[in-house]
Amino acid sequence: MPVASLLERAGEAEYFGIATLLANTFSLCSLSSSRQPQLAAALLFGPVRCLTWACYFQFLSTESRYPPGLSARAMGYNNVVIAIVGAAGPYTLAYLVNERALLGGASMGMGKGRGDSRYLQAKLFLQLCNTLIAIFPCLLWRERRRKQAGAAHSG
Repeated sequence: MPVASLLERAGEAEYFGIATLLANTFSLCSLSSSRQPQLAAALLFGPVRCLTWACYFQFLSTESRYPPGLSARAMGYNNVVIAIVGAAGPYTLAYLVNERALLGGASMGMGKGRGDSRYLQAKLFLQLCNTLIAIFPCLLWRERRRKQAGAAHSG
């Protein structure tokens, strides 16, 4: 219910911004080895996941982006990619971390006892990728401003 009211009241850029902020907060809390941030990450996981999926479906169902006839097809293709990445991603990351291939781990002299360091490198890399997602709400906000400026000039 809170997600539905957020999607109804806020603009696209705002709810994507909130989703990005919460996802990054979750991710940063997950990086910590302390109990309190880990608890916060556990409590944030459900709401972040719900909001992220809601934003995804809201974005793809916007008629100005995808005509109704193409919306379902776009969702289907995207969901196949999400399923493949979701199924293969964890195994691929575990392989890279365990084989010391991630971020040049073998050349950095990391031995078997340095596994925690390799996992931290993987988490930091994923956090960097997650942080870069903040570009998307900024692009949506800029797109909305352009549309508003265009409507003001034509009206």
